[in-house]
Amino acid sequence: MITKVNREWFLGKLESVSPGLDPKSALLLQSDCFVFRNNRVFTFNDDAAGRAILKIDPPVEGAVNATKLLEVLRKYTSEDIALKVEDDRFTVMVPGKRKARILMEAEISLPIEEIEKPSDWSFVSDEFVDAVNACQIRSKGDSFVYNCLHIHPNWIESCGETQVCRWTFKTGLKQPALVKQDAAKKISALGITALSETETWLHFKNHDGAILSLKKHLGFDFKDVGTVLAGAGKGEKVSLPKGIKEAVEMAQIMASDNQEDGMVRVDLRPGEVVITGEGMKGEAIEPRKISYKGKDLSFYITSKILIMIVDKFPDCVVSNGKLKAEVGNFEFCTCLLLPEERNQEQGDE
Repeated sequence: MITKVNREWFLGKLESVSPGLDPKSALLLQSDCFVFRNNRVFTFNDDAAGRAILKIDPPVEGAVNATKLLEVLRKYTSEDIALKVEDDRFTVMVPGKRKARILMEAEISLPIEEIEKPSDWSFVSDEFVDAVNACQIRSKGDSFVYNCLHIHPNWIESCGETQVCRWTFKTGLKQPALVKQDAAKKISALGITALSETETWLHFKNHDGAILSLKKHLGFDFKDVGTVLAGAGKGEKVSLPKGIKEAVEMAQIMASDNQEDGMVRVDLRPGEVVITGEGMKGEAIEPRKISYKGKDLSFYITSKILIMIVDKFPDCVVSNGKLKAEVGNFEFCTCLLLPEERNQEQGDE
């Protein structure tokens, strides 16, 4: 039997649950599929899961490769499309006798029943998505929590080996939760309006009723971010103008010989900052005028982080081997490498 639907409506339903997909996973069967069941469409990749009501007549039951189906729907331009399940194929038809037939698995192996059903929903602050995006810190350390967000009733925070950050606001949660950063950032495109907590999942819903669920990771200790931020609040105030970015990028050219992120030296003195990049093939020295009136300071910092600071936090405080910046409810702190520590590192190589 053929079902006719609006193409953009159908595509929108699928895109709303696509954050739960993992096309590259070889561990979880059908994590690369849209699973149609009980007038709903599901996705699940172990860290995130999506679900949305999908009322079509007759209802579809089975699993279809998500990448192929999305590409087909985006390629077609017809306002309306026809859907048909025939044998082991999910068929999409448009005028002109054009059709695309995608393999459909009748047996559903995706463990969607593992996802607890949300019930009590509460309002989500407008700051929630901004906080999730701001706290996307990446670290090369081995600790699992370095790739997670700590969502507390009063803040969202993250940490790495050398960086911590926190956005303070009422999140709406009753209990703290640890979720994967990569999974959490997918709520940005959902347009969330409400959240719900269950034992092992956090659930977010948009105005159309689509739900994205994030798995809570239990049993991990999180760094005391508040103590780190409080201890870095006193020192020399520094304002780095946007023009410093060009100097950092020039210094990075030479510094990239030594490290992936390019460690550059920053020398601050009244009225001037000098950015220096040194490598095996040469050095770049970039002096710039700034309105700095503090004492002479020197430190090393990765060029990537320094560029981010210039773009987002031009006003900061430097003290005791740390740099701290604040914008509104958001605080960020990164460790700095002092010249004597840098010399020690190079002597040990």
